[in-house]
Amino acid sequence: MKTHLLFLILFFLISCIVSAQPQKGSIEFGGSGTYSKSYNNGEKRTSTFSVSAHSSYFVLPNLSVGAKVFYEKLKDSKVTYDPENSQFIVGPTIEAYLLNKEKFGVSIKSTANFALSSDYIFDDSKYTSFSVGPKGIWNISPNISTYLWFAYRDVKNRDDYTQNGSVFPSDNFDIRWGFSYYLHRKEKTE
Repeated sequence: MKTHLLFLILFFLISCIVSAQPQKGSIEFGGSGTYSKSYNNGEKRTSTFSVSAHSSYFVLPNLSVGAKVFYEKLKDSKVTYDPENSQFIVGPTIEAYLLNKEKFGVSIKSTANFALSSDYIFDDSKYTSFSVGPKGIWNISPNISTYLWFAYRDVKNRDDYTQNGSVFPSDNFDIRWGFSYYLHRKEKTE
C-alpha cells in the first residue's frame, strides 16, 4: 500500500511540471488492461484477463474519432465442460473534450463493440455492446497522459460470460485506467 501511495504522489508531482495538449491533427495512441479474480466462499471461481488498444485522430481541437481493439480471456475453475472462453472485439470510438486544460482534462468517450470472434455461451450476435461515459485525463508530459474512464456498458448479456441477466452494477459499469501517447503535427516554419 505504501508503494502505491508513493507512486501516486510521484505521479502527481511529475504531472504538475509538464503537460499534454492535443490539437487538431494530433494522433492519439493508448490502451489499458485488466486482470481480476472472483471468489465464492473463499475459493477462486473465475479469473479474467483483458487488454485494449485504441488510436484516434483529432478532427477538431476538442473532438477525436478512431478505432479500438479489445481481447478478453475468462477462466472458470468450477466449470468442467468449457472452462475457458475468449473474445476479440473491434469498434469505432468518438471522444469530445469538454475541458482540456494544461494539466487536466475531462471528456465524454463512446465506443461501439463488434465481436470478430467469441466463444462465449449463447453469443449469436456480432454486436456485443456500446460504452459511454466521462473520462478524467491527467496530462503527464507534452505527449503522455493517463486517464480514468467511468464507462456505462450496454451489455445486453452478450459480453457477460454467465449469460444470467444480472442487475449488478459491475455488469454495466466499468472504471478503466489507461495511458495515451500523442503525436502532434509539426508547425510549419517560414
